[in-house]
Amino acid sequence: MHGVAVAHKLGLGFVSAGRANNVVVFDLKTFEVKSKIDTGKGPDWIYYDEAANKVFTCNGGSNDLTTIDAATLKVVGTTPLGGKPETAMSDGGKLFINIEDKSSIAVVDTKSLKVEKNWPLAPCEEPTGLDIDRKNKRLFAGCGNKTMVAVDYTNGKVVGSAATGAGTDAAAFDPELGYVYVSNGQDGTMSIIHQDSPTKYTLVENVPTAPGRSHHGCRYQDAPGLPRQSRVQGSRAGGDGKKAKRPTMVPGSMEVLVFGK
Repeated sequence: MHGVAVAHKLGLGFVSAGRANNVVVFDLKTFEVKSKIDTGKGPDWIYYDEAANKVFTCNGGSNDLTTIDAATLKVVGTTPLGGKPETAMSDGGKLFINIEDKSSIAVVDTKSLKVEKNWPLAPCEEPTGLDIDRKNKRLFAGCGNKTMVAVDYTNGKVVGSAATGAGTDAAAFDPELGYVYVSNGQDGTMSIIHQDSPTKYTLVENVPTAPGRSHHGCRYQDAPGLPRQSRVQGSRAGGDGKKAKRPTMVPGSMEVLVFGK
Protein backbone atom coordinates (compact mmCIF):
# COMPACT_ATOMS: atom_id res chain seq x y z
CA MET A 1 0.00 0.00 0.00
CA HIS A 2 1.24 3.46 -0.94
CA GLY A 3 -1.70 5.84 -0.94
CA VAL A 4 -5.46 6.18 -0.59
CA ALA A 5 -7.87 8.34 -2.58
CA VAL A 6 -11.44 8.85 -1.37
CA ALA A 7 -14.56 9.52 -3.45
CA HIS A 8 -17.11 10.42 -0.76
CA LYS A 9 -20.04 10.87 -3.14
CA LEU A 10 -19.48 7.41 -4.58
CA GLY A 11 -18.82 5.82 -1.18
CA LEU A 12 -15.57 4.37 -2.48
CA GLY A 13 -11.91 4.37 -1.52
CA PHE A 14 -9.00 3.56 -3.84
CA VAL A 15 -5.69 2.12 -2.63
CA SER A 16 -2.53 2.00 -4.77
CA ALA A 17 -0.80 -1.37 -4.35
CA GLY A 18 2.76 -0.81 -5.48
CA ARG A 19 4.01 -4.39 -5.63
CA ALA A 20 0.80 -5.86 -7.04
CA ASN A 21 0.63 -3.17 -9.75
CA ASN A 22 -3.04 -2.50 -9.18
CA VAL A 23 -5.62 -0.35 -7.42
CA VAL A 24 -7.81 -1.93 -4.76
CA VAL A 25 -11.31 -0.42 -4.63
CA PHE A 26 -13.18 -0.69 -1.32
CA ASP A 27 -16.50 0.36 0.22
CA LEU A 28 -16.05 3.27 2.64
CA LYS A 29 -18.69 1.96 5.06
CA THR A 30 -18.02 -1.78 5.11
CA PHE A 31 -14.38 -1.81 3.90
CA GLU A 32 -15.36 -4.64 1.57
CA VAL A 33 -13.07 -4.96 -1.44
CA LYS A 34 -15.17 -4.19 -4.52
CA SER A 35 -12.62 -4.54 -7.29
CA LYS A 36 -8.95 -4.73 -8.22
CA ILE A 37 -7.86 -2.73 -11.25
CA ASP A 38 -4.55 -3.28 -13.05
CA THR A 39 -2.32 -0.22 -13.50
CA GLY A 40 1.18 0.49 -14.73
CA LYS A 41 4.20 -0.70 -12.76
CA GLY A 42 4.74 0.53 -9.22
CA PRO A 43 1.71 2.76 -8.63
CA ASP A 44 2.53 5.13 -5.79
CA TRP A 45 0.66 8.43 -5.47
CA ILE A 46 -3.07 8.12 -6.15
CA TYR A 47 -5.47 11.02 -6.67
CA TYR A 48 -9.23 11.34 -7.13
CA ASP A 49 -10.35 14.32 -9.21
CA GLU A 50 -14.00 15.01 -8.40
CA ALA A 51 -14.47 17.38 -11.36
CA ALA A 52 -13.39 14.70 -13.84
CA ASN A 53 -14.70 11.81 -11.70
CA LYS A 54 -11.46 10.00 -12.41
CA VAL A 55 -8.76 8.33 -10.34
CA PHE A 56 -5.14 8.79 -11.36
CA THR A 57 -2.11 6.74 -10.31
CA CYS A 58 1.50 7.84 -10.71
CA ASN A 59 3.40 4.72 -11.75
CA GLY A 60 7.09 5.07 -10.86
CA GLY A 61 8.07 1.70 -12.31
CA SER A 62 6.72 2.35 -15.81
CA ASN A 63 6.99 6.16 -15.93
CA ASP A 64 3.35 6.67 -16.79
CA LEU A 65 -0.08 7.67 -15.50
CA THR A 66 -3.04 5.30 -15.25
CA THR A 67 -6.52 6.87 -15.41
CA ILE A 68 -9.55 5.04 -14.01
CA ASP A 69 -13.18 6.08 -14.56
CA ALA A 70 -14.53 6.19 -11.01
CA ALA A 71 -18.09 5.45 -12.18
CA THR A 72 -17.31 2.32 -14.22
CA LEU A 73 -14.09 1.30 -12.40
CA LYS A 74 -12.45 0.76 -15.78
CA VAL A 75 -9.07 1.98 -17.02
CA VAL A 76 -9.70 4.67 -19.64
CA GLY A 77 -6.15 5.66 -20.42
CA THR A 78 -2.42 5.22 -19.90
CA THR A 79 -0.33 8.35 -20.40
CA PRO A 80 3.47 8.08 -20.93
CA LEU A 81 5.24 10.77 -18.91
CA GLY A 82 8.87 10.37 -19.97
CA GLY A 83 10.09 10.25 -16.39
CA LYS A 84 9.32 9.08 -12.86
CA PRO A 85 6.06 10.61 -11.56
CA GLU A 86 5.82 11.36 -7.87
CA THR A 87 2.79 13.45 -6.88
CA ALA A 88 -0.18 14.91 -8.76
CA MET A 89 -2.63 17.74 -8.08
CA SER A 90 -5.52 19.11 -10.14
CA ASP A 91 -7.12 22.51 -10.67
CA GLY A 92 -10.30 20.89 -11.98
CA GLY A 93 -9.19 20.63 -15.61
CA LYS A 94 -5.44 20.11 -15.64
CA LEU A 95 -3.43 17.54 -13.70
CA PHE A 96 0.00 18.71 -12.55
CA ILE A 97 2.55 15.95 -11.91
CA ASN A 98 6.00 16.18 -10.32
CA ILE A 99 8.50 14.29 -12.52
CA GLU A 100 11.24 13.48 -10.04
CA ASP A 101 14.11 12.41 -12.29
CA LYS A 102 13.51 15.26 -14.76
CA SER A 103 13.05 17.99 -12.12
CA SER A 104 9.93 19.16 -13.91
CA ILE A 105 6.14 19.29 -13.79
CA ALA A 106 4.09 17.58 -16.50
CA VAL A 107 0.70 19.09 -17.31
CA VAL A 108 -1.96 16.57 -18.37
CA ASP A 109 -5.43 17.46 -19.62
CA THR A 110 -7.94 15.45 -17.54
CA LYS A 111 -10.25 14.98 -20.56
CA SER A 112 -7.85 14.12 -23.38
CA LEU A 113 -5.32 12.51 -20.97
CA LYS A 114 -2.49 13.95 -23.05
CA VAL A 115 0.63 15.74 -21.83
CA GLU A 116 0.28 19.36 -22.89
CA LYS A 117 3.39 20.90 -21.32
CA ASN A 118 6.52 20.14 -19.31
CA TRP A 119 7.76 22.89 -17.00
CA PRO A 120 11.34 22.93 -15.65
CA LEU A 121 11.50 23.61 -11.90
CA ALA A 122 15.00 25.07 -11.43
CA PRO A 123 16.30 25.70 -8.79
CA CYS A 124 14.29 22.68 -7.60
CA GLU A 125 15.91 19.26 -8.02
CA GLU A 126 14.11 15.91 -7.68
CA PRO A 127 10.62 17.16 -6.75
CA THR A 128 8.54 14.82 -4.61
CA GLY A 129 5.71 16.39 -2.59
CA LEU A 130 3.19 18.69 -4.30
CA ASP A 131 0.17 20.70 -3.19
CA ILE A 132 -1.96 23.44 -4.70
CA ASP A 133 -3.27 26.91 -3.85
CA ARG A 134 -6.23 27.35 -6.19
CA LYS A 135 -7.03 30.89 -5.03
CA ASN A 136 -3.61 32.26 -5.99
CA LYS A 137 -2.99 29.67 -8.74
CA ARG A 138 0.15 28.27 -7.17
CA LEU A 139 1.75 24.85 -6.91
CA PHE A 140 4.15 24.04 -4.06
CA ALA A 141 6.82 21.45 -4.84
CA GLY A 142 9.08 19.97 -2.17
CA CYS A 143 12.48 19.23 -3.64
CA GLY A 144 15.38 16.91 -2.90
CA ASN A 145 17.92 19.74 -2.68
CA LYS A 146 16.45 21.26 0.52
CA THR A 147 14.19 23.64 -1.36
CA MET A 148 10.49 24.34 -1.79
CA VAL A 149 9.45 26.19 -4.93
CA ALA A 150 6.19 27.99 -5.71
CA VAL A 151 5.03 27.71 -9.32
CA ASP A 152 2.45 29.87 -11.11
CA TYR A 153 0.33 27.17 -12.72
CA THR A 154 -1.06 29.52 -15.35
CA ASN A 155 2.34 29.74 -17.06
CA GLY A 156 4.73 27.33 -15.32
CA LYS A 157 7.04 30.03 -13.94
CA VAL A 158 8.82 29.52 -10.61
CA VAL A 159 7.83 32.64 -8.67
CA GLY A 160 9.19 31.94 -5.19
CA SER A 161 11.20 29.55 -3.06
CA ALA A 162 12.22 28.77 0.51
CA ALA A 163 14.73 26.50 2.25
CA THR A 164 13.64 23.16 3.74
CA GLY A 165 15.35 20.23 5.46
CA ALA A 166 16.90 17.12 3.90
CA GLY A 167 15.02 14.11 2.62
CA THR A 168 11.88 15.97 1.56
CA ASP A 169 8.87 13.84 0.74
CA ALA A 170 5.38 15.27 1.28
CA ALA A 171 4.06 18.82 0.98
CA ALA A 172 0.75 20.31 2.11
CA PHE A 173 -0.76 23.79 1.97
CA ASP A 174 -3.08 25.31 4.58
CA PRO A 175 -5.11 27.98 2.71
CA GLU A 176 -6.63 29.39 5.91
CA LEU A 177 -3.38 30.26 7.67
CA GLY A 178 -1.18 30.52 4.58
CA TYR A 179 1.39 27.91 5.62
CA VAL A 180 3.16 25.37 3.45
CA TYR A 181 4.20 22.23 5.36
CA VAL A 182 7.12 20.23 3.94
CA SER A 183 8.17 17.01 5.66
CA ASN A 184 11.83 15.98 5.71
CA GLY A 185 12.46 12.31 6.45
CA GLN A 186 16.24 12.44 6.52
CA ASP A 187 16.43 15.33 8.97
CA GLY A 188 13.39 14.27 10.95
CA THR A 189 11.82 17.72 10.65
CA MET A 190 8.76 19.47 9.30
CA SER A 191 9.51 22.75 7.53
CA ILE A 192 6.87 25.41 8.21
CA ILE A 193 6.89 28.03 5.44
CA HIS A 194 4.68 31.11 5.44
CA GLN A 195 3.14 32.51 2.28
CA ASP A 196 3.84 36.21 2.84
CA SER A 197 2.47 36.91 -0.63
CA PRO A 198 1.95 34.80 -3.78
CA THR A 199 5.58 35.52 -4.70
CA LYS A 200 7.26 35.61 -1.27
CA TYR A 201 7.77 32.62 1.06
CA THR A 202 9.56 32.61 4.41
CA LEU A 203 10.83 29.63 6.39
CA VAL A 204 9.34 30.08 9.87
CA GLU A 205 10.74 26.98 11.57
CA ASN A 206 12.00 23.44 11.04
CA VAL A 207 9.95 21.63 13.67
CA PRO A 208 11.73 18.51 15.02
CA THR A 209 9.74 15.32 14.58
CA ALA A 210 12.35 12.60 15.18
CA PRO A 211 15.72 11.85 13.56
CA GLY A 212 16.09 8.73 11.45
CA ARG A 213 12.42 8.50 10.47
CA SER A 214 12.19 7.06 6.99
CA HIS A 215 9.05 8.50 5.47
CA HIS A 216 6.63 11.31 6.14
CA GLY A 217 3.24 12.47 5.07
CA CYS A 218 1.56 15.67 6.12
CA ARG A 219 -1.94 17.05 6.07
CA TYR A 220 -3.57 20.05 7.67
CA GLN A 221 -6.83 20.05 9.63
CA ASP A 222 -7.69 23.55 10.79
CA ALA A 223 -4.12 24.43 11.84
CA PRO A 224 -2.05 21.29 12.55
CA GLY A 225 0.18 19.36 10.19
CA LEU A 226 0.02 15.58 10.60
CA PRO A 227 3.17 13.61 9.73
CA ARG A 228 3.06 9.82 9.78
CA GLN A 229 6.18 8.09 11.00
CA SER A 230 7.75 4.76 11.84
CA ARG A 231 11.08 4.06 13.51
CA VAL A 232 13.61 2.41 11.26
CA GLN A 233 16.60 0.13 11.54
CA GLY A 234 19.53 1.09 9.34
CA SER A 235 19.94 3.97 6.92
CA ARG A 236 18.24 4.89 3.69
CA ALA A 237 21.43 6.41 2.28
CA GLY A 238 23.27 4.33 -0.32
CA GLY A 239 26.99 5.10 -0.41
CA ASP A 240 29.71 4.32 -2.97
CA GLY A 241 27.23 4.95 -5.76
CA LYS A 242 25.02 2.08 -4.67
CA LYS A 243 21.27 2.45 -4.83
CA ALA A 244 19.71 3.29 -1.48
CA LYS A 245 17.83 0.48 0.22
CA ARG A 246 14.57 0.96 2.02
CA PRO A 247 15.18 0.50 5.76
CA THR A 248 13.41 -2.06 7.92
CA MET A 249 10.48 -0.75 9.93
CA VAL A 250 10.32 -1.53 13.65
CA PRO A 251 7.01 -3.33 14.35
CA GLY A 252 4.57 -1.38 16.48
CA SER A 253 6.35 1.95 16.08
CA MET A 254 3.76 3.75 13.95
CA GLU A 255 2.96 7.25 15.24
CA VAL A 256 0.94 10.27 14.18
CA LEU A 257 2.31 13.58 15.45
CA VAL A 258 -0.18 16.41 15.88
CA PHE A 259 1.01 19.97 16.32
CA GLY A 260 -0.48 23.43 16.06
CA LYS A 261 0.61 27.04 15.84
